[in-house]
Amino acid sequence: MRRHEWWRSLYRQQRYLEHLSPRELVQRLRDVMNNLVNITPEGKLGFHKVDPVGEAWMARFTHVLEEYAIRGQGLPYDMMRQHQLPDILCPKRGKVGRGGQAGWAGVLPTLHDGAVVKYGKLEHLQPMLDYGHVRLCPASYYKDESLGPHRHDDERVRTMYRHPQSTSIRLVQRADGTSVPDSPEMPIRGNITHRVETWDYFVLCASGVLEPRLFIDFDYADACLIIHDVRGFAQRLGWGISQVVAGTVPTVESIQLEWKGVRYFDPHFPPTSPNDKLPVPWSKPLQYAYQKEYRFVAEVFPPPLCTLSMLQLTLGPLSDLAEIVYVGELEGHRHVGRHAIVPRSS
Repeated sequence: MRRHEWWRSLYRQQRYLEHLSPRELVQRLRDVMNNLVNITPEGKLGFHKVDPVGEAWMARFTHVLEEYAIRGQGLPYDMMRQHQLPDILCPKRGKVGRGGQAGWAGVLPTLHDGAVVKYGKLEHLQPMLDYGHVRLCPASYYKDESLGPHRHDDERVRTMYRHPQSTSIRLVQRADGTSVPDSPEMPIRGNITHRVETWDYFVLCASGVLEPRLFIDFDYADACLIIHDVRGFAQRLGWGISQVVAGTVPTVESIQLEWKGVRYFDPHFPPTSPNDKLPVPWSKPLQYAYQKEYRFVAEVFPPPLCTLSMLQLTLGPLSDLAEIVYVGELEGHRHVGRHAIVPRSS
């Protein structure tokens, strides 16, 4: 049996996309494709390499195809409208390939184990390296849609959808309080939504990988700050937060700072039981998995009753534990308006 046949067979045994609307299903397709592609060192749009992670995404892609097949439908003609695929951009200073175009080869150093990367503009990262100027955003800040599809997310809420076959309901008590013995199971129509919320917190986002695509996705960044000593940086960050947070949140009694990689979950196929709660600051929907986010999270106690304000920190020079890599101006093909790339058939 071929791999795609095996994946289709497994999906039919657990059809977790069955109750998605047409709009939700095509968005699922876009999210999967967004994680399947990357920018190659040659400056081209390529697929994820064939490894366990790549196979997992190919299986999800096959599941979407099978769901369309079960519905007796083909892929929608405008499936890539409002897509999130990366622009095909390269730094001007990149090595020139056989086609005479610059690529990413030779521009980025090898990222050592344990290092994390902060992408941005040189005009912002240089003061961060020289003086330790850090802008620490509250989680509520990222709800702003103007941040773009690769940064916009409600960081205080996590939502999961479960197939109705995963649970059942019974009527055990009437409205008047009388019990209902031996009540039969009642069918559930549509997915069951589980929503987990938390209060606002401070977060500094970085990544555990150094890849061309992330320069493009994060507002066409022209540089990155590589933090080699993560623990040392976290200690200085904690000190900086303690210096200013009291004036920003007068009711604060204590601050808890943690730093680690984010755990990604599939909102349509969550691995946890319905009674488990995702740790909101440390979980992200699978659509963002390619970013391999690493974050520093500061939670204040008692929990704030309203949204927090942005903090401007000064940690002192960071040159002893970090360095800047400048890639320069990016040029190439940009998806203007991100319109459909598959025309309507006549």
